[in-house]
Amino acid sequence: MQHFQELEGVKNSTFDLRKAEVTAFVTENGPKPEQLLKECLDQGQKCVIGAGHGSYQKAKDFPDGCDVVWLTKTGQVVDIEKNLVPGKVTVFDFYANWCGPCRRIDNAMVKLLPDMPYVAYRKINIVHWDSPVALQQLANISQLPYLVVYDKKGKKLGEINGVKIKTLTELIKRGNTP
Repeated sequence: MQHFQELEGVKNSTFDLRKAEVTAFVTENGPKPEQLLKECLDQGQKCVIGAGHGSYQKAKDFPDGCDVVWLTKTGQVVDIEKNLVPGKVTVFDFYANWCGPCRRIDNAMVKLLPDMPYVAYRKINIVHWDSPVALQQLANISQLPYLVVYDKKGKKLGEINGVKIKTLTELIKRGNTP
């Protein structure tokens, strides 16, 4: 969790993708485990102190009938153009299981999609920043979530970096206009 490294008294922190665990290296007078736990919780993560407790939260279940497809769960290369859905606004969501803000996008989409049958939501798990899809699609992107929205005719409407639900909703609505 990169934001740990910005805390006073934290020398370094590492994240083990396989174990879904963060290790923070602190100075003698650095933050106590409870302070790090609070920081983690403030970032929207489920946190437990102690090695061996790491796990990824289960992905959101989208309501039946919503057009949601995972294009990759393993970080392989994705051809965006081939995955545009003719006649629908297509939203490509580049995310990672370890990304707390990405879960906020999913929470919003779970609420929005049932009332937006004209939206095709395409999820792309980058897994990590050195995965083939991240190297292919996110060369100039520094944070997740990263969303790309296309209108019903396949014209790119915009890109959103970070959690901007209002902007996302506006782009989707604009993409559905005749």
